[in-house]
Amino acid sequence: TAGVSAVDLSIHDTTTGLYWHGTGWAAGEQWLATTLNGATWTYTGAQPGWTDATTYALRSRATDLAGHVETPGAGSHFTVDTTAPVVAVTAPNGGEVWAGGQTQTITWQASDNVGLATNPITLRVSYDGGGAWTVVAAGQPHTGAYAWAAPAIDSSTVLVQVEAVDRAGHVTADPSDAPFTLDSNAPGAP
Repeated sequence: TAGVSAVDLSIHDTTTGLYWHGTGWAAGEQWLATTLNGATWTYTGAQPGWTDATTYALRSRATDLAGHVETPGAGSHFTVDTTAPVVAVTAPNGGEVWAGGQTQTITWQASDNVGLATNPITLRVSYDGGGAWTVVAAGQPHTGAYAWAAPAIDSSTVLVQVEAVDRAGHVTADPSDAPFTLDSNAPGAP
């Protein structure tokens, strides 16, 4: 078998079906030359403008010193994600009065244009209006609800925050829109 004399690269936009030819997109598979850099073949040509939420396929083919051209395989696929997830606390979102010392349900909505990570949710609580935050639960599945063992305290400056992570590692957090109250004391006799 003869050594490799060249490696070419194909960049395919799987959404449009077009191929990058070095300065634009065209129909039909286009092969781009790479250069040998040490022991690695590298494409140094112009990069396409990668489009958010688009899947691309990369394929390579080698040519040996005898001129035999490899039949390329399926290649590798990847999806570009430049957009952070969207997350919103839905309860408690401000003004509620919850009994302290009991289990309360924190709820939220979260989404991402490409997809959320596995167990993408972290919940935090602040008892001082957002000055300091404490993690309640991390690495939670995106179910939209979490049963929180609210502490037996009295505070009217409590906030919760829900953080979501997408598959590309982008992070977005949303706190309650306004403080809510934890009330742990029964009313006194008149």
